[in-house]
Amino acid sequence: MRVSTNQMYLQGINAILDNQSKLSDTNLRIASGKRILKPSDDPAGAVRIHDLKNEAAGLQQRLKNIDTARGRLSYEEGVLSQVGDAMQRARELVVQGNNDALDGQNRRAIANELTSIRDQLVSLGNTRDASGEFLFSGYQTGNKPFVRSGGQVVYNGDQGDRAINIGPGSQTIVTDNGFDVFMNVTRGNGQFEAVAPSSNTGSAVVDASLSGDFVADNYQVTFIQATPADPITYEVRDSSSSLVTSGTYVEGESIAWGGVELSVTGTPDTGDVIDVAPAGKQDIFTTIQQAIDVLGGNGAGASATADLHNRMNRVLDNLDSSMGHVLDVRASIGTRMNGLDLEESLHQDSLLAFQQSLSQVEDLDLAEAINELSTRKAALEAAQLSYVQIRDLSLFNYL
Repeated sequence: MRVSTNQMYLQGINAILDNQSKLSDTNLRIASGKRILKPSDDPAGAVRIHDLKNEAAGLQQRLKNIDTARGRLSYEEGVLSQVGDAMQRARELVVQGNNDALDGQNRRAIANELTSIRDQLVSLGNTRDASGEFLFSGYQTGNKPFVRSGGQVVYNGDQGDRAINIGPGSQTIVTDNGFDVFMNVTRGNGQFEAVAPSSNTGSAVVDASLSGDFVADNYQVTFIQATPADPITYEVRDSSSSLVTSGTYVEGESIAWGGVELSVTGTPDTGDVIDVAPAGKQDIFTTIQQAIDVLGGNGAGASATADLHNRMNRVLDNLDSSMGHVLDVRASIGTRMNGLDLEESLHQDSLLAFQQSLSQVEDLDLAEAINELSTRKAALEAAQLSYVQIRDLSLFNYL
């Protein structure tokens, strides 16, 4: 086999260039700390790195979403805490106003403070978040959710609850809509409400409580006294006018049936009634407005005083229900925040596992690479030395 001088030169140069390339590649991997610089270095490993980085990026985005959700929930909880404080003050004022020692001027002063509290609650309901969006407007983030219309407060948002993804197929609600928080509140004691109409002419004041499982129906308690010398009796009839129970009225003693217990004080007139019905819904603003209306009145006499107490007792029941409702929403927020903590912990553990797997596939064994660098350097030096020696092997050197 004939090997030309030019061919030997080319082979020597190619060997040098090949060793230079390998030395440069090893040097780049040491500088970057990465084992794979391009897909051709390890095609299977490059695909694995791509998949692991995508999974890690998804987890990092979910962790950012969790931080966002936590911030929004904390903000909402803070607003609802102020709502609770305002309602607690309103309750104190209603209790104060339900006192026979007060005159009309005192009650109107209390009504004025309740008006301020009502306006404060409307303002809290119209709170904006850090992005300038209304917090309680549902999906209608640009609509002011609560607007005064005459003596009422109207809700202009929708019933959507904004949510954010925190995991594969997993979402958490980050803002509750204003309808569910402020408007959709159960009246009375949550099961039923007892109403002594303003048309009653006696001085009876009713206080209702739940004594068992309420048998839902519309009931009416009617007081009867045939003659002034006769005792006052009562009859309880259901929606079909069937007699449920009856007895002699004794002031302070309970009238009870089907989970209902009515404590009645004062003296009812013949024909006075108490209506008992399953509890409906009423917004927080209406409840406070009812207290304002009652305290702003000027009625006098035993029946007017009894009507004031009956209406204020209903306001107190509705306020208690409203406060409990807001506390339930806050408890729900706390539950969601606990869920975020759990989800965050799981994502952080998964992210650590992905990063460890990525490190095993992608990161360079530095000690091994330095040893390889020394080997590549020695090979390059040997190739260069060999080329110099081959270069001088020419017949013309001996002529």
